[in-house]
Amino acid sequence: MIQENNEVPQLLPDLPVDELLFGFDIYASTLASAIMATEPHFTLGIFGGWGCGKTTLLKGIEATLNSAYADRALTMFFDAWRYQREEHMLLPLLDMLSNRLEREQGYWQTPGRNLKRLTKAFVGALTLNTP
Repeated sequence: MIQENNEVPQLLPDLPVDELLFGFDIYASTLASAIMATEPHFTLGIFGGWGCGKTTLLKGIEATLNSAYADRALTMFFDAWRYQREEHMLLPLLDMLSNRLEREQGYWQTPGRNLKRLTKAFVGALTLNTP
């Protein structure tokens, strides 16, 4: 229905927002602090319905880690939906991770190069045709 003043209402896009609203800033900072206070080897799951703000929350956690813990945390955002049709989603993840590590100075470059070699070997093993 067109309004009387001929203005067409604008629809909101389904995109993550940069500004954390609805208390997401508290969740993002709390989760970032919990991540940094916990020993490695854990998994953090964020679940919710379509459009509830999962990506926005993840971006907020990433921003908090990058600002408050930049000296101890290295972040990378991997959009799994982009690779959902890949036969082996692990390959784009490893490639993105190795590229991210190689771009860093100092400590992270060597693990990045090693991961790049491992990824190439893994790709070679997957594409090896056996009789």
